[in-house]
Amino acid sequence: MKKNFANLTKKQQVIEVARYIAYTGATVRAAGKAYGVSKSTVHKDMRELLPEIDKKLYKKVSAVLEKNWEERSERGGAATKAKFELLNEIKKEIKKPAVKSTKIKVQVDDVVITVTK
Repeated sequence: MKKNFANLTKKQQVIEVARYIAYTGATVRAAGKAYGVSKSTVHKDMRELLPEIDKKLYKKVSAVLEKNWEERSERGGAATKAKFELLNEIKKEIKKPAVKSTKIKVQVDDVVITVTK
């Protein structure tokens, strides 16, 4: 669900997103999605504008961003693993002999793919 802050000033918007990141531990991508702005905008606002607005909040947000930066390879690795598990399941199902037309439904985590062969 996107949060609406169009009626806020830029300073208020930066503080709103910063609080969201600080208290939820959200990534810049997740914060951008939640507020309907790009991850680049969130990152730029947090690194350039927030220190001028609220140094204490900036320190909290910086700690979260640093933690997320360090964990990025782990998250990426998990996503890649899930992707290849899904592809391997699809390959197995496609190789099975089919009687007439068959629908194949494969699910790994939250991803579901249906193939008709």
